Amino acid sequence: MLGFALAYPRFEKDRKFIIDHLIALSKEDRFFRFGMHHVNDEIIKKYVNGIKPMDSVICAFNHTITDKPVGLLHIAYSGSGETSSAEIGFSVLPEFRKQGIGTQLFERAITKCQNRVVDHIYTYYVPSNVPVQKMLLRLGFVISRDFDQNTGELKLPNPNMFSFYKGAVHFEQELFGASFANIVRLLKK
Repeated sequence: MLGFALAYPRFEKDRKFIIDHLIALSKEDRFFRFGMHHVNDEIIKKYVNGIKPMDSVICAFNHTITDKPVGLLHIAYSGSGETSSAEIGFSVLPEFRKQGIGTQLFERAITKCQNRVVDHIYTYYVPSNVPVQKMLLRLGFVISRDFDQNTGELKLPNPNMFSFYKGAVHFEQELFGASFANIVRLLKK
């Protein structure tokens, strides 16, 4: 059963979830996630400790298999009004790929950003990461290519009743997901 929950990096427990997920990534997956080689555990810890309180982190859980995040998406907000933007970074553990988890994380991020009146969102990815490019194109992102990295960018419409409803449904699911994850964790002790 796939569930989603918001993580709050200012809380030690949530920070540990995020760090554990990112450290579990292979060397190649760390390159795909961060766009640079030699991302060691210390760099990951500094990255997670540097997540701003206003940012959002969405975790995907498969509660039937593990109580740890199988997918994680970080939204880093910047600017305001017409110049507002959000950078998105995400990862899904290899054994859970090709199940739509990345797409579901991005759909939640798009709704969350639209409802926060973010003008556009973008993500950087390595050109050889074809699955990410295909997903971004399916979601309506415009791709610009550079030598060592590509950028996917999506201009967001203004929030509307549908986006607020969708955001409320996501929020309820995330609250339930976090509660369910805590129950599973307690039962395993």
